[in-house]
Amino acid sequence: MNNFPGRIKSQFKVSHFVPDKTSLVEWDGFDELEKKQAIKFFAGKNSGHLLAHLRRGEAYFLEEWTVLKLEALIHYARAYFDYLIEQLQSDVPDEEFIFFLMGALYQMIYIHKGSPFSRAQTDLIKELVHYTLKKSEHNPLFEYFKHDIHNSAQEFFAELNKYGD
Repeated sequence: MNNFPGRIKSQFKVSHFVPDKTSLVEWDGFDELEKKQAIKFFAGKNSGHLLAHLRRGEAYFLEEWTVLKLEALIHYARAYFDYLIEQLQSDVPDEEFIFFLMGALYQMIYIHKGSPFSRAQTDLIKELVHYTLKKSEHNPLFEYFKHDIHNSAQEFFAELNKYGD
């Protein structure tokens, strides 16, 4: 599995950064509703809080994640990617989360007009998306969102290619 957990850990290091209301979003007149929701959900939470939240099966807050400032976006990425790997290894994967994450990755590239992550982080994300496609296409446990995951992943790659990433 390309040691994804270890590679995610090394590329998306968990810091002691706990975003507050002022460090989460940039008020630029765009995506105001998502930014208000991002502040409401993410303020005061660290990456571990988010991962615990995801494991409880509560709302994903993926649209709100994509509008965060770069430092917060990178900080929380670790939880989303850790949870993705857990789901891809699960006997009962949360297809809906995986589908929403693929869509959020596309949205993030669209909003930032390219990958906001480093080259190494972006390359790892691409590998994760390829692995997700492979896993969902050949796994009978993916029965409801298989095609949606595929389409969203293809949109992600197309958007990346548009910006030369």
